[in-house]
Order: sequence, then structure tokens, then C-alpha cells
Amino acid sequence: MAALLARDPATHADPSNPGAVARLLDELREAGDTQAAAALAERAAAHTDPADSRAVAYLLRSLGKAGDEQAVAALLARDPATHADLTDPGAVADLLRTLRKAGDEVVAALLARDPAAHADPSNPLAVMLLMDALWEAGDAQAAAALAKRAALHADLTDLGELALLLWELRKVGAPQAVAMLARRAAAHADLADAGVLLRTLREAGDKQAVAALLARDPAAHADPNDPLAVMLLMDALREAEDAQAAAALAKRAALHADLTDPGTVADLLRTLREAEEEQAVAVLLARDPAVHADLTDPGAVADLLRTLREAEEEQAVAALLARDPAVHADLSNPYAVSRLLEALREAGDERAVAVLLARDPAAHADLNDPDKVFGLIQRLRQAGESPAAAALSVRAENAGHSPDRFASYGREPDGRRSPPWTWRGIFRHED
Repeated sequence: MAALLARDPATHADPSNPGAVARLLDELREAGDTQAAAALAERAAAHTDPADSRAVAYLLRSLGKAGDEQAVAALLARDPATHADLTDPGAVADLLRTLRKAGDEVVAALLARDPAAHADPSNPLAVMLLMDALWEAGDAQAAAALAKRAALHADLTDLGELALLLWELRKVGAPQAVAMLARRAAAHADLADAGVLLRTLREAGDKQAVAALLARDPAAHADPNDPLAVMLLMDALREAEDAQAAAALAKRAALHADLTDPGTVADLLRTLREAEEEQAVAVLLARDPAVHADLTDPGAVADLLRTLREAEEEQAVAALLARDPAVHADLSNPYAVSRLLEALREAGDERAVAVLLARDPAAHADLNDPDKVFGLIQRLRQAGESPAAAALSVRAENAGHSPDRFASYGREPDGRRSPPWTWRGIFRHED
């Protein structure tokens, strides 16, 4: 440490990188080199670009946290409120909140430049941050102006962000902006996540926007291979009292879902059953998913097997098991293999369990995710496969994983666990 400090890192650090400066300031103070820390703070205050709103805000917070009032004053003397780039609303919001701690005069200088008129209104989340900051600073007029611009120009791609923006517009008391944005979204937003959008518009209380969205027939555009989107839209259609559209969506999903994807089919079947769409359930099962399902992914096959059993579709269960999923399963994902083992055992197919175990999943398991590996080890033990569990445990420990990972210090050349050690102890030993 002394050798490093002797090289004077404070002089060589890039003062325009506030994150790096903040970390180095912390390290220097922790090392007791307050003189170097003060010198670095002074350099950073003198060289940080005052046009970079986010960098200035970050550095001001770091210097304030360290109690370096002289560096804070030096940075504020460079008048970032006058020079800050106002394009990024999130960065301006950050700067505005930070400058409020510096006093009303510097805040007034920033607000006088009308950031609401210059901020890019396309990013809903960033716009929300600036509206909040303007509201907190007492500039309700600027917040309202920004709300109107956002309603006209906010990107409609991410419906989750759109929902948050509508909530923010209601919060700041901008009903006209709420209506404007809701109707834009109803007319132009992508219908792939129409369930989220429909619920959002209903929560916004805009009946005209809801009617406009329903007129676009979102049920006809939903992706039948996205069970979550189907479920959300069916729920939203029922909440909007459009049971006919919900039933049409259920039938369309049942008719067009990709039967080769067992995970998707399982999720859709579960969704349709929970929604009590019995006609759609019958349509989906009539397409015989057990015969068409790809058997490569053991986790997805396990999910389909369980779902068919829950639906008491014994014939479909038998058809799926007759295709020997244990023979075709990819053994690389230990968690997925353990799920298939469990599902086969629950189905009472001990022959398939034996076939799967005979393929030696312990030897093929990918070791990258320790939790999944330990899950398979536990499942093998439950299946009475102690030798296979032990072999996988050895493979995992040789790869640096241990069930007791926080107490694992590696292995000795003869395979025994190494005793506890620390880096400090190793360096002392080398000295």
C-alpha cells in the first residue's frame, strides 16, 4: 500500500471520471492520506466538465459526503447550472436534486434555463424523474409543460414504462396530458402486450382510450406462443367486460400454439384451465400436444407431464411417456434433469426413471451453476443413486464448488478439502 501511495495516484487519476474519482477518494481517506484526497478533490472540481449534468451531480454528492466544502465551492463556482446540457432529462433531474442542497440561487439559475423545454421527452422513465424533480423544486408550471411534451412525444414501445408515465402524469395533476397520452397509446402502441396496455388505460380512467384499443381487436394480434401475454390479455378483457373477446383469444391461442414447445403448451394449458375456458382446453388437447412435443428440454417436458396429470388427461400422459422422454432428454442442465426425474417418479414410471439414471446424468451435468448441481445431487440421493451423487459431488468440488460454499477453501492434491486460509496469510508466508 505504501508503495502504491508513493506513486501519487491522486495526480494521475482521470479527474473527468467522477465514479473513479469517488472510489479513489474513499480509498485514499481509508488509507489515511487526507492530503492526497484533498488534492484529488481539488483537481476533480477544477476539471470535471460543467456541461455533464450527471458527472457534476455525482461529484458534488461525493465531495459533500466527504465534507470537502472547499472542493464543493470550487465546483459550484464553475457555474454548472448555467453550463449543464439539458438534453437528458434523467441527468438534469439528478443535477437539480443535488443543487437544491447548494441553495435556492443555484437552483433558480438552472430552472431559469427552462429544462422542461429542452429535455428529450421520448424516454418515459427519464421524463418521470425530471417531472418529479421539478415538482419537488416547486416549479409546477415547468412540470406541467414537460407533462404535455411527454404526452405528445413519449416512446410507446415499452408498455411498462408507459404505465409508469401515465401514473406520474396523474400524480402531478395533468389530466389533459393523461388523456392525450392514453389515446395516443390506444391508437398506436404495439398490441403484442395489449393486456398490460388495456389494464393501464382502464386504471387511467379514460373510457375513450379503452374503447379505441378494443376497436383494434387486440385478441386477434396476441402471440399465441406467449402464454403470459395471453393470460394478461384474457384477464384484462374480462375486467373490461368483453368476455366474447376473451373467449376468442383463448380459442385462437389453443388453435395456433406451437405444439413442439412443451413448456409453452404447459403454460397455456394451465392458463386456459385457470380461466375456465373449457372449450379452448378441449381444442388444445385435441391437437395432441403429447405426440408433438419436442423432448429435448427435460424441464419443459416435466412441466408438460405435470400439467397433463393435473388436467387428469391420462391418455395424453401415457402417450407422452410412451415416447420415452428419458431417452431423448438433454442431460447438460442439472436442474432440468432433476425436475424430469421428479416428474417421472410422480407419474409412477419407474422404468423411465431407471432409463434416465442409466444415462449417467451426473457425468453430463454442466457445473456452471452450483445451486442447480446441488439440486441434482439431492435428487440422485433421493433416487437411491448414492454413487452417482457422490461422483457428481466430486466433479462439483473439483470445479471449485461445494455444498458449503462459504466454507470451501479448495482441495489438496490428494482430493481432501483444504483447511481454511486467507490471502493475507499467504502473502505473509511468502514474505
